[in-house]
Order: sequence, then structure tokens, then C-alpha cells
Amino acid sequence: MDRGFVERGLDTPRTFPFRLVLTDSTTIQEPGSPGTTWRLHAPWNWTEKRWEGLDLTDQHGGESLTRLPWQRNDVVWSVYCQVKFPTLAK
Repeated sequence: MDRGFVERGLDTPRTFPFRLVLTDSTTIQEPGSPGTTWRLHAPWNWTEKRWEGLDLTDQHGGESLTRLPWQRNDVVWSVYCQVKFPTLAK
């Protein structure tokens, strides 16, 4: 997929007028655990090709788009997050 961007001249952050962030989380179980022990929340900055920060929470740390300090002109692709519109408006 990167090659398609490079062929179009979109291979550096300087060519993007926005920051594209892909975000998802996964569950982690301790050996022998009957369920979720932790959740790892992982936002990937596609524009700069780097992690924006990893957040490790206990099993109660649900997915949320409020885990990152968003910037003006951000475009966020969330695989699955609970979207609460009043929180996004802040």
C-alpha cells in the first residue's frame, strides 16, 4: 500500500495536509486467565509512520477516541471504538 502513495508523490509527511491516525486496541490475557487481564490501545500515525503512544490499561479500560490529544486537521480511522459525540466535540 505504501508503494501506491510513493508513486503519487505522497511518501513524506510534508505532502499531507492532515495527520492520518489509525487506532485500535487488543486484549492481553495472563497465562491461565479466564478472561481479559489488560487492554493495549495502539494509535499508529500513518503520515509519519510511527506510534503515537501505547496505552496499557486494565480490563476496564474501554476503547475510546479520547485517549490521544488530537490536533486540528486530524483524520482518525478507528477499527472499533465507542464514539461518544459530546466527547468528540471538545
